[in-house]
Amino acid sequence: MPLFPSWVPRLAEVAAAKPVVPNALAVPRSPAFYAGQTSFVATVADARALAELAQQRPVAWVGFDTEFRYGRPGVVIDEQHTAYDPRSIQPLLLSLALAEPEAGGGRLYSFVIDVRRADLLPAVQAVLRLPCPFVGHYAHVELLCLWQLGLAEPSILWDTQVHEVALHLGRNHKKYRAKPGADPLADIRAHEEAREEERFRNTLIATCQRHGVSYPCERCADDGAMCRANTVALGM
Repeated sequence: MPLFPSWVPRLAEVAAAKPVVPNALAVPRSPAFYAGQTSFVATVADARALAELAQQRPVAWVGFDTEFRYGRPGVVIDEQHTAYDPRSIQPLLLSLALAEPEAGGGRLYSFVIDVRRADLLPAVQAVLRLPCPFVGHYAHVELLCLWQLGLAEPSILWDTQVHEVALHLGRNHKKYRAKPGADPLADIRAHEEAREEERFRNTLIATCQRHGVSYPCERCADDGAMCRANTVALGM
């Protein structure tokens, strides 16, 4: 049967297409091994193991946090605020805590990835594609780090700081502190006290205290990001 001329090149492309190579089967990873330690991901093999474990286990949510620095100095606003150019952010480490619920408890699989290595990022992106919530506290900076690395953000994101702000929105307004007819100095003092209390209320430590979640340390020298990732995963 004669064909229309437009079909000739299309059929030639199909004939010249490369055969489909079947995916290699991955040996199931031992959950008990990874649940008993914090694994540092520094090689492609480590990254592949992380991605395989995440895809093989019934992960319900993932706590995540980053360590980073800025390539340019910031502009000092006041004693508590310094503004940095988000384009100068330099991601160093990404911490992931994969949470797997079990009867009467659950497991956390903790990983720290050296994201300065570009060859590890494809496996990281595979984990970020998991169809489960990724939980962070003030995840704004985590998103900046992911975008700087060229990674797509998770499709489901839960920011515990945003939740706390929304939960207590307006309850600590300065008007509840200042008395009617107070002098301007008292009004300024009430405003500063309300702002300072609000700042502390929304920190990860204060959030953990309100919800009864154990937070190991305020700022660990070596594994602070892992502590935060584990904490937000437990708090979910």
